[in-house]
Amino acid sequence: MNGFIVPVAYLGRVLISVLFLFTAANEVADWQGTEQFFLLQMNKWMTLYAEQSGVAHLIGELHAFLPTLLLVAVFFKVAGAFFLIFNFFVRLGALCLLAFIVPTTVIMHDFWHLSGIDKTLELSMFLKNTAVIGGLMTVLALGKRGPFGSVFRAP
Repeated sequence: MNGFIVPVAYLGRVLISVLFLFTAANEVADWQGTEQFFLLQMNKWMTLYAEQSGVAHLIGELHAFLPTLLLVAVFFKVAGAFFLIFNFFVRLGALCLLAFIVPTTVIMHDFWHLSGIDKTLELSMFLKNTAVIGGLMTVLALGKRGPFGSVFRAP
């Protein structure tokens, strides 16, 4: 059975990693567009929570750190993906990717504030991200299994 589990687990990690590497490459290739997109999202959240001054103030304070936050996000995506692909610190890689995708899912795909086709689209993206989160949680639970060895025996 281990002959099946090991390569399938590794392929699963590679497929999850491709998503993060592809989006990180796109964000770096169009850095200004990425900053503008995230700024629009932050402004949307500020508008939604304008009546709650503490939340709006916190979001406003994050504007100054936007380039740094984006750089950290790209770093987490690339580092986490490489850890999963190269079977090196696999659990840390899963944590890096989770640290990126969990807040991003809540912030970027807030379907509960929308209606119509926009709500359907964002709900679909939210659910896709929750599936990726589930895959990453599985990687976090199982640790390193791949063609370069296993840190524990097959169940």
